[in-house]
Amino acid sequence: KVTVSVLYCVVRPGMAKPVGSELEFNVAPGLPPIRVSQRIDSMVVGQGVWNAGVALPFWLAKNANLIRGKRVLELGAGCGQAGIAAAALGASEVLVTDQAEVMGHLQRNAERNAVAVPNVAAAELDWGLAVPGCLKEHQTTEADTEDATSEVTPQWCPEVLGKQWDVILCADCCYGEDSVVPLTCTLRLLRKLCGASTVVMAHDDRNERATALLAAEMDKYWTTKQFPLAKVAKCMPPDDDPAVRCDGAHVPLRCEQSMHFYVLRAPFNAG
Repeated sequence: KVTVSVLYCVVRPGMAKPVGSELEFNVAPGLPPIRVSQRIDSMVVGQGVWNAGVALPFWLAKNANLIRGKRVLELGAGCGQAGIAAAALGASEVLVTDQAEVMGHLQRNAERNAVAVPNVAAAELDWGLAVPGCLKEHQTTEADTEDATSEVTPQWCPEVLGKQWDVILCADCCYGEDSVVPLTCTLRLLRKLCGASTVVMAHDDRNERATALLAAEMDKYWTTKQFPLAKVAKCMPPDDDPAVRCDGAHVPLRCEQSMHFYVLRAPFNAG
C-alpha cells in the first residue's frame, strides 16, 4: 500500500456553462491564454466544456506546486483546457486523453495551443472499456473478492503505459452511475502500472446517485478532507475579472455554497 493524494471537487449548479463555441482561459498573469473550441450542438458530451472543467484550471493555477515539473495525465480531457493549463503552469509533460469519438476535437485544441504550450500530446484512452476485469470485484461478495486490478492488463495505448505519470487530472468524468466504477478502477490501475501517486478530480453533481456512488468508491481507498469554501473561492477569479471569455464575451465565475472541494489522503490499495 502507498499514499495517494486526491483532490475531489463537487461542483453543483452555481457556475454557468459557457454556451458559445470559442473559449479563452486566462488562468494566471504572465501565462499565455488557453484557447479551445467546443461543439455545443454535438451529441458527444466530450466535445463541450462543462462546469468542473471550467473551475479546474483556476484551482491548478493556485496550486501549481502540485504539477510543476511533473508528468501529468488527464482522463476524459474533452476539450483539453485543464491539461493544457497544467502544461502552461509548469508541468514537464502532459498527455490529454479521451475516447476515439473525441480525439479529433481534442487533438485540434492541443495543436491550437502548441506554439505557446508545446509540451502537450493527445492520445486515445477509453477508461470506460479498459478495465472489465476490475468489475468482477463488484459482482462478488467482499469475502470472496481479491483485488481484481492485480489480474488486469488493460489494452491502453503505449503513450499511456510506456511512461510513469506523477499526477492524474479528471474533470466531469462521471455523468451517470455506470461510469463511476470504471473510473475508480482505472485510477487504481494507473497507480499500479504507471506510478501515478496524485489524483486531482473535479466532479459536477448532476446525478445524486452517481455522486453518492463516487463518494462511496473513494471512501474505500481514501479518507476525505473538505476544503473550506473561503479557500476554494480564492482560487476562482472575481466576477469582474474577464479570465474566461466565450465567443469574446466575459463569463463570470462564481464560487457558490454548492461548490465543494475535498482532499483525499489515505493508504491506496494499488493491488
